[in-house]
Amino acid sequence: MFPKINYNFIIPLSLLIHFQHVSVRKFGKTILSDINWSVRAGEHWAVVGPNGAGKSTLVEALAGKGWIAEGKVHYRSNGENGDRTFDMNQIGLVSTAELAALTQSPDRYYQQRFNSLDSESAPLVKAVLLGKSPKPTTIDRLNQVAETLGIQHLLDRRLIKLSNGETKRVLIAKALIRQPAMLILDNPFIGLDTQARETLKGTINQVAQTGTQVILIASPEELPEAISHVIQLENGQVKSTSDKSAFLLNWQKNRSHVSNQPEQLVPADFSSVASKAPCFQIAVQMRGINVHYGDASILKDVSWTVKRGEKWALLGPNGSGKSTLLSLINGDNPQAYANDITLFDRQRGSGESIWDIKQQIGFISPELHLYYPAVISCFQVVASGHFEQMGEEYSAFRRSYTGDQVRQARGCFHSLGIAHLMDRSFSEVSVGEQRLVLLARALVKDPPLLILDEPCQGLDEANRAHFKGWVDHICRNPQKTLIYVTHYAAEIPNCVTQVLRLEKGQVVESSQ
Repeated sequence: MFPKINYNFIIPLSLLIHFQHVSVRKFGKTILSDINWSVRAGEHWAVVGPNGAGKSTLVEALAGKGWIAEGKVHYRSNGENGDRTFDMNQIGLVSTAELAALTQSPDRYYQQRFNSLDSESAPLVKAVLLGKSPKPTTIDRLNQVAETLGIQHLLDRRLIKLSNGETKRVLIAKALIRQPAMLILDNPFIGLDTQARETLKGTINQVAQTGTQVILIASPEELPEAISHVIQLENGQVKSTSDKSAFLLNWQKNRSHVSNQPEQLVPADFSSVASKAPCFQIAVQMRGINVHYGDASILKDVSWTVKRGEKWALLGPNGSGKSTLLSLINGDNPQAYANDITLFDRQRGSGESIWDIKQQIGFISPELHLYYPAVISCFQVVASGHFEQMGEEYSAFRRSYTGDQVRQARGCFHSLGIAHLMDRSFSEVSVGEQRLVLLARALVKDPPLLILDEPCQGLDEANRAHFKGWVDHICRNPQKTLIYVTHYAAEIPNCVTQVLRLEKGQVVESSQ
């Protein structure tokens, strides 16, 4: 339902949008209540707050995509006379939902990007950005935006082949090509490497200078210079609104440094489930790995050995080949059979099944999040990790789980502080909360190898610190093996002692 719009509400010409005692409901539940908020011409706002505070719901309502249960949203155009109807098409929204819609279709599946034959049916980035009948002005605008965002080299690539960070930049380009009067960005920096984040900050500043209104969800430490005001949400209500400088001063003053005490965070019923001693010496061994898709070389002569009990950080910019490398380990890439790879002391292709491999790995990635079905309960999502089925597949099998498996699933919920989500539908919880549920899924079977690909993506500061401490606690076990991927050095757990860094598909740094 579109917001309740009142065009006759008398407001100053400078006032563009006014929320008056607005409450928003989703899935039969009130997410936002009694929101009073005004956006004036020349103001650029950041929406901040913890996971589950209602940030995404607020910007969806701003874009006319929320179910307004109470109150009204008053819009006024920025025209000279201030009396024209506000056009919803003037708003460009970049969110997780738009990202999922851009990358998915009924005939696509999670592993498709790694299958050279199936992926050839996916559209080119250029075609996605231009549409079916592009005008010359649109083509010119595409070239300008592509240069600004540094994505010219992506235009002739298949969309499905892009990394998570590259896809995010394409989605932002898609919004900018339309030259919206208001640009709404839901966590735009998530998944971007350091250089891409700085480039995007510069782009946001440029967009704001052209007169486009900017509203974005971001963490306080990543606000671009153009942001002038901040609205802080907590538990679905406005905690504060202020100019950016006043907010940051108060935030720095009261910033909570979460002190993790992992022993107390892990419940007894989870810790009491004895870990099985791994029966392998080498978790991963790659010798001279090469991966090609057509003329594109993704990995070039990569060699890497991960021994049992080692803790590695896998680093590199967007598009460096990290996800492809992990897909060879996780059994999702058919080119593993054409390369010299040993997993858990067994040569790849020597008779083991994909499920034999996956059973020893706890895995999470941004792409897995995008493709995960949202039709089952959060508890079922976590429990499905015991059998390596994805949601609907798991429900179809209707597996029964043992008492230990139930205790482990419940223990993960309690350990991550999300026990209140256990019986809720996966589709009903916030994106940040979904990430925590999928983290619990990766950990539930206590696997000997953890592959955590940007696991803190979308988590607030408290949950990032909590999870980092939790990983350190788990990895006190000298038999636990870890591969950890992130674009933020501060997120790397203290237990990590070795680094493999990729650039353009090649190893540029290795601790071995």
